[in-house]
Amino acid sequence: MTHASWQESDDQLLEELVNEYSQNGDSKADAFRMAAKKLGRTESACQTRYHNMKKTKEDATSLSIQKVIEYLKTTPDLLLLSENKALLLENEQLEERNKELNQKWEETSHQLENELSLYEGLMSVMKEYRK
Repeated sequence: MTHASWQESDDQLLEELVNEYSQNGDSKADAFRMAAKKLGRTESACQTRYHNMKKTKEDATSLSIQKVIEYLKTTPDLLLLSENKALLLENEQLEERNKELNQKWEETSHQLENELSLYEGLMSVMKEYRK
């Protein structure tokens, strides 16, 4: 007994039955049995068709994911590149500011050392004068 080729409506009914039975906690075997009755096919044919449909969908999904991964590996992410450029510029500005602050600190440190030296000199003169 030969059956007509599978139609999209057959595939849809088969998938809906398997999903419905699975959601209700029933076995896929029960779903294939019901699909076989409704479609006028054998349980084995329904099971084989269902698994082939799933495999085709998985292959299509897998292929797309592989293409995305390859794209991401070979194509620079423009958003990250612009963010990286902005961060590099910010880093340069911070390094420049750090140099300016270090220079100011050194100048202030030298100025305070000079003032301390003068103060110590004055203290020494005052001690000598008191004697």
